[in-house]
Amino acid sequence: MRKFNYFVGRYISIEMLIEDSKDSYYKELQKSSKKWHTGENDELPFTKYMLGIILKAYKECDDRFKLIGEKSLSSSERVMAVIQKSLEPLSKRDLVMLCPDISQRTIERVLKELKENKKIRQVGSGRSTRYLKI
Repeated sequence: MRKFNYFVGRYISIEMLIEDSKDSYYKELQKSSKKWHTGENDELPFTKYMLGIILKAYKECDDRFKLIGEKSLSSSERVMAVIQKSLEPLSKRDLVMLCPDISQRTIERVLKELKENKKIRQVGSGRSTRYLKI
């Protein structure tokens, strides 16, 4: 994709999106591989899957740029907005990826503030620590 100037891979990990849906990846790959040896296979299931991944990547990229464009929001407000938009608890690493213009140190400070103000809740500890809205 980079060779043909599709920029989304610079901001969103396509590999991570595939990893997050690897059951579907293997299912569609298997469907597309049936009768491969005889040349009668149908590439459409895998092609549809990959197009869905690319669409998801562009949507996530669009969401990130919208948040970055919100100059009127403070770092704290932007991190909170990302947490509120998420359907599942987010790790510090997730927040760094979703807010690429906010430093990890700032994100850590914001998470501490949000926890102290009881706006978010910490789930787990150590590497498995995640945060979600209250």
